[in-house]
Amino acid sequence: MKYQKVVWYEGMKLDPHHFQQADRYNQYYINSRIGLLNPNYWGLNDFQVDAAALAGGLFGLIKCSGVMPDGFMFNMPENDPLPKVRNFEELFSATSEKMDVYLTIPVEHESGNNCQIDESVNYNNTRFYLQNYEVLDFNSGTNLRSIGVTRPNFQIRFGDESLEDFSSIKIGEIARSSDGKFTMDKNYISPSLTISASSSLMNMIRELLGNLVSKSKELRNQTTIVKPELSITQVEILLMLQTVNNFIPLLNYFYASKHLHPENLYILLLNLAGQLSTFSNLGIKTSEYPSYNHKHLYEIFRQVNDDINAMLQVEKTLERKDIIIPLRKQAETLYIGQLTSNQVQAQFFLAVAGDMPEKKIIAELPKNIKIAAYEEIFAVNQAGIQGVTVEYIARLPSGVAVNEKTHYFRINKEGRFWDKVIAKNNIAFFLASEFKMLKMELVLLLSGN
Repeated sequence: MKYQKVVWYEGMKLDPHHFQQADRYNQYYINSRIGLLNPNYWGLNDFQVDAAALAGGLFGLIKCSGVMPDGFMFNMPENDPLPKVRNFEELFSATSEKMDVYLTIPVEHESGNNCQIDESVNYNNTRFYLQNYEVLDFNSGTNLRSIGVTRPNFQIRFGDESLEDFSSIKIGEIARSSDGKFTMDKNYISPSLTISASSSLMNMIRELLGNLVSKSKELRNQTTIVKPELSITQVEILLMLQTVNNFIPLLNYFYASKHLHPENLYILLLNLAGQLSTFSNLGIKTSEYPSYNHKHLYEIFRQVNDDINAMLQVEKTLERKDIIIPLRKQAETLYIGQLTSNQVQAQFFLAVAGDMPEKKIIAELPKNIKIAAYEEIFAVNQAGIQGVTVEYIARLPSGVAVNEKTHYFRINKEGRFWDKVIAKNNIAFFLASEFKMLKMELVLLLSGN
């Protein structure tokens, strides 16, 4: 019958027990409803340690607010008293580098003895102690009266000190440096109601947001040239850019809002890690990420955050298999391109575009173009021979960017005229005069890519 609702009826005899039971029921009802929505809705909301006292071996709080695991809400020092400052040096093992710090309050006992009413008696083991407080009548502002109010008996406990019969939150870890100085471990993340309660979480979001923005710029720089047909790598870069850009405003919202629960942030980062793993070859197994653990926030956030940053650092470069060789116009129908020794092993294609019927270009250009090394092109033209031959190709190999308004011809790399092209590291094109309005590009598909 611990949490049953009181039945109020006319003529009943009222005892303090009735009001205590009503308080128990209301508190149970509120905590149960909140717990159904989020069982992890407890922890710190705001928190500041006295750094000066800490350096001297004393632990004290300047402010602290939040909700204890049993649902008790606190706000120190605005509404509740701060716990007593404690000396921790004698409890810090000489061989230890860190020591845990807990904010505790005695649990509520069903059998009673939860509030020390006698102000002269030690109240270390009771959840509350009585403090007389003078208040005015709320309506009239007069008629000053002294009333007894409960004050929560918060205590600081360290390391291996017993937490039995206490509701507790691990609020930090005291670290000792090699020179013997004491500081709070900045990596530790206490159970928190909001992400703003942890400077570590806020710093992590800020750094990750910066990395996402940098990655977005890097990927965007590789998508400035829009081509009608995209390679597999180009599609991958665009999809990764879409993923990165989707999460930038979301993380920015988390960083600016600050009031969101850490579990919401963890879900967001799991989503980001899962999507980025699509583009990663680092072997990251996102299926093995741990479930959300409110008591071990640093461990779960560190793993997913490290993986995300590792995946963002992998460079996604657009491997250009095709290169364009500039053709210098020497005469009205003569074009020359310079080659290097490593380029002659590539596949050669002639890209042709212009205001001329498609069928005419495809059918007649191969018979009306002479191709040879520059040193032989005039002799080839005067002799009326073909030189290096070309043939129309309807579909280019993968790796060559295609323009839908351009027609492509494969240059056949064979015969003595081609041997001369290799020897001289240049190639020349002589067009029949009726084709002089056409625009031409020499496209190479490099081998070994």
